[in-house]
Amino acid sequence: MTTLNHLLPEDNDGNIEYKWKLCDVSPNKIHQLMTQMLFRLTEGDGYAEYYLGVSDNGNARGILKSEVNMTLYNIFECCRGLGSKVLYYKIYVQPNNRYCIHLKVVKLDLPCDKICL
Repeated sequence: MTTLNHLLPEDNDGNIEYKWKLCDVSPNKIHQLMTQMLFRLTEGDGYAEYYLGVSDNGNARGILKSEVNMTLYNIFECCRGLGSKVLYYKIYVQPNNRYCIHLKVVKLDLPCDKICL
């Protein structure tokens, strides 16, 4: 098993997003996450990368096994709402039985009329 090393701090621009964990999120929060995902997809011309279990400063903290399913479920809910798909994911086992996940998301039919000025 491999571990995920410390990453560079998250950039506000670009197609890469870090999330520590997404448990017990409200429908309003899902909507906010979908808006953010659409921004990242737009920045990457239809492709975005997510690192789950990672803080904004790039620290690969990991999440508990019990938090992995809920966090993935909420990311998949965002994808479903946007009509995007997860192309790839890899789970990293961190120290202390924690996990980080790297996902690649794609949406080829970006709605330019909703995001372009």
